[in-house]
Amino acid sequence: MAQSAWPAEDVVADTYVRTFPDTGARIAVFEAGRGFREELLARDTAGVFDTLMPGQPPLTQADIIIARVDDWPEAAEVYQDTPLHPLSVIAHDMVADQSVLIEQSQIFGSIDVVTFTVLNEADGEVVHARCMARLVIDTLYAGNPTDFDLAVCSRELR
Repeated sequence: MAQSAWPAEDVVADTYVRTFPDTGARIAVFEAGRGFREELLARDTAGVFDTLMPGQPPLTQADIIIARVDDWPEAAEVYQDTPLHPLSVIAHDMVADQSVLIEQSQIFGSIDVVTFTVLNEADGEVVHARCMARLVIDTLYAGNPTDFDLAVCSRELR
């Protein structure tokens, strides 16, 4: 299957989207980089995100969490002492050639949250913030991880 650098433009499966509030998904972003939010909102043709919420919600109010890290041990450490601590174990078991961890989790036993943990590099390419946004859109619109390629996208935006 060919690797894609362009995200989906329409919601084709509501696996994730159906769990978001009618007002739109609230997103908490950590270290994504310049241009991430702008690209995310520009590509959100279906209006999945809450564009009226200023700033960043607390973790307990986020529907989507995006974290950018240097490596999987750092990701494991980031999640260790949070309500998302089960992700620490998953991140610990990730291998170096994997650059993305996407999980749907529950925090406090009842709040659904979709997490995207992205390494700074994918296949030797520094991951562009706009490509992270495209990955989020592509995954949420498709309802599952796809063949979206962060390295190809980042090379194209260099």
